[in-house]
Parts: sequence; structure tokens; C-alpha cells
Amino acid sequence: MRKDDKIIAVPASKIDPTYDDIKTISDLPKIEQQRLEAFFRVYKELPEGRKKVELAGFNDAAAAKQEIKSAWEAWKAKNPQ
Repeated sequence: MRKDDKIIAVPASKIDPTYDDIKTISDLPKIEQQRLEAFFRVYKELPEGRKKVELAGFNDAAAAKQEIKSAWEAWKAKNPQ
């Protein structure tokens, strides 16, 4: 099975200070967490008959940063300057 992680981010304070108190996924209102989960559950199934999506839950910001770092390192290895 291929890994297909997603990164969820909020705007920086200078862009929109509304999100200043959002540091982890659990800081979002429960309804927003449910909306995100619902979106990720169905977005690859459209149009009908496409991939089945399996959700494994949410991770924290540290895991997202590590995922970004790993992806960047993999890209650099494939694209040496």
C-alpha cells in the first residue's frame, strides 16, 4: 500500500490572526475535525468508482514537520544540483 499522508495547516498570524490559537488538530472545533475527516473520506472516491480511502486518524505538528522534512530530503536526493 502506498503512503498518502496529508498536511493540514492554518494561515500565519500576519495573514489571518483568527487561527493564532490553533496549534494542534485538537484545537479545532470538533465539527471542523469531522468536516476534514469527511472530506478526506470522499474526495478520492469522486467521480464514482475511484480509489477507496482508509483513514488512520490525525497526527500532530511534529509528525507533519517530519513528513515535510522527509519529502524534501527525498526530493533533493532525486534532484541533485
